[in-house]
Amino acid sequence: MMSLVSFDIWDTLLRRRCAPDEVKLFTARAALLGYARQLRQPTETAWTLLDARQRIEGEIAAHTRADMGGDDEYEILDVLQHWLDRHFRFGSQRRCEEAAASLAELEIEQEIAVTYADPLGCALAVSPPGAAPGLGVVAISDFYMTEPRLRRIIASALPDTHFQRVFVSCDERINKRSGRLFSLVQRECNATPREHLHIGNSIASDVTPARKLGARAIHFKNPPLDAVFDEQERCFNLRRAHARKAPCKQGLVARPAARANKLEKPATLNRALSELQGEITLACTPPADYDARQSALFRAGARFAPVIAGLVLHAAECAHRRGLDRVFYCTREGTFFEAMHRALAPHRPFGIPMPQSQILHVSRISTFMPSLRRFDTDEMMRVWRMYSKQSIGQMLASMHVESLPFEPMIARHGLTPDEVIVHPWKDVRVRALFEDRAFVTLLERRRTERRKLLYPYFDSRGFSPARRSVVIVDIGWRGTIVDNIAHLFPKTRVHGVFLGLFNLLNDQPTNASKSAFGPDARTSTLPELATITHVAPLEMICNSAGGSCMGYARDEQGRMAAQTLESAGESRVHHESVQYFQSGALAAAATIAQWVRRHAVSTDELKPHALQLLREFMNRPTPELAEAYFNLSHNETFGNAAFFDKALNVSEDVIDRGMRTHAGWRALVAEAERSTWPQGMFVALGLGHELERYIAERDRVHGGRSPNAQIEAKAAA
Repeated sequence: MMSLVSFDIWDTLLRRRCAPDEVKLFTARAALLGYARQLRQPTETAWTLLDARQRIEGEIAAHTRADMGGDDEYEILDVLQHWLDRHFRFGSQRRCEEAAASLAELEIEQEIAVTYADPLGCALAVSPPGAAPGLGVVAISDFYMTEPRLRRIIASALPDTHFQRVFVSCDERINKRSGRLFSLVQRECNATPREHLHIGNSIASDVTPARKLGARAIHFKNPPLDAVFDEQERCFNLRRAHARKAPCKQGLVARPAARANKLEKPATLNRALSELQGEITLACTPPADYDARQSALFRAGARFAPVIAGLVLHAAECAHRRGLDRVFYCTREGTFFEAMHRALAPHRPFGIPMPQSQILHVSRISTFMPSLRRFDTDEMMRVWRMYSKQSIGQMLASMHVESLPFEPMIARHGLTPDEVIVHPWKDVRVRALFEDRAFVTLLERRRTERRKLLYPYFDSRGFSPARRSVVIVDIGWRGTIVDNIAHLFPKTRVHGVFLGLFNLLNDQPTNASKSAFGPDARTSTLPELATITHVAPLEMICNSAGGSCMGYARDEQGRMAAQTLESAGESRVHHESVQYFQSGALAAAATIAQWVRRHAVSTDELKPHALQLLREFMNRPTPELAEAYFNLSHNETFGNAAFFDKALNVSEDVIDRGMRTHAGWRALVAEAERSTWPQGMFVALGLGHELERYIAERDRVHGGRSPNAQIEAKAAA
């Protein structure tokens, strides 16, 4: 007759929503980011720290076996203290012990977050085989957390299940695999081996050792969940192998040269990424009052959300690695990015509090003029390298300066405000203008006025010269706003984080650095760069209402405020279309944060998936997004001093000939390229067959990259 029934815990009574070692990887990442300034080796990654922890576990286990007469056991607090002492500098043993205790608590919280009850195992625990009055029911686990910690995890998933005792191998320094823990349990519970029934999932640790002692043992199986566990382990092992082959250095993932013409695929995270997109689809339902068009935009935004969330998480990683308490987001796109930051933060995707977020109302126009160190043709190359054809009027508009007071000086040198000059820096009249003391003095006066307003505004946003280092987020392309800010704050280390980066045309300030979550011309493959050949569609979906920042002023209460220039057409597109796309993306934030936390995914790992979503968005947009784009009035005040209407004007004749002849097709493609979103144009016009032909032709001829991307790549070389 049975007097004692014991249950294994993991994969018998309790299951995890991730691979077991992903919990330890989660702790490694929390330590990496939370104690970044204490790292002994700045090049450490969560993966190298995980490897180091598991080596220490092996060392302690060997010591327990060889010197203490126990089995291969270790306890979490002991492991974490050794691990932190070896890889971090805390300055004192007390601080190291406090950090170890904090991380141990964090790991327990993570175990609770990812743990759920196995329904079959739970049913057995509620009604054990051979149940009779006086039957003892206990749990036995080979685990590295002590009984009180393990009981917390059990109680979270099995609140109505009570065990008279919970025996844990790390408490006794002996385990089930050797059989010694079974013998101890039998002695403690006054049961003979013949009176003991054990139920567990492992042949090696549960069934064989118990039977060798003469106890009964049932091999527990739950095939569907066992298959999930096997797939979780397979996926984790692939991730680990990939991390060891492509170590992260300074935030960049090394790629073999042989892959230079291939779009990297997130093969090591395929199952988890499929899981993420499925969870987003289930969690993100459009509000009931949305119509069909608004709902379609909402769903498109939810699908695209990992791109925006990845950018924000990359910025948070950068801030953590620098020991910073906040991230600054540049308007206009930064308003959307900062909203994503606030949506992610409550869920602590890294396990530790995210940095604070702060919107910074800036633009190229609001920061360029104040950042100019001098007024000569060399300094003006900062704008002319991007706009090699420019009138003096456009140049002054880029500084947000009215041309009227300058017109006598301009005329004195044979120029007019409207004359477009090719390569202005070579024009003798322009050079003479910049040698005109009256012209330069007036510009210097305007710069002084602008700085007197800009610096107090920045200070009001928590950005002062006293900050030794900052992280600033912008949508990207060349990062000139970050350059301007770096020139304005020469004693502050300014790190810019971007969705994408083109080649950096200007000499970089010595106190500035840049990284991109998405395509980066300095490191990305050519097909990856092709996803940002046309950037205006990305600017549209990330844009905010309210206009672009033109400068700063004091309001009626004397507080600093941004002055903006708003296009009615641009704001209309935001209110009629973009806001619904963004609401879908923000609705997905909680799901993404929980998924990132559950699998301890880094933004380096998320990046290939984001690139695929970027490619999907650019190549095959929804009709609603394409329609919105071609209703847009795009702000090009900086450089061109104008707004550009994106409305399509393609005749039926051009479309008809494009379907029938080769010459007609080439003419249609030329129209598509002029539209600044070729794929969007084909979608907006309902030309599905022609869209697929265009994509296939582009990929076939250019190896997945556009002519513009090729030019960018050559320039980078």
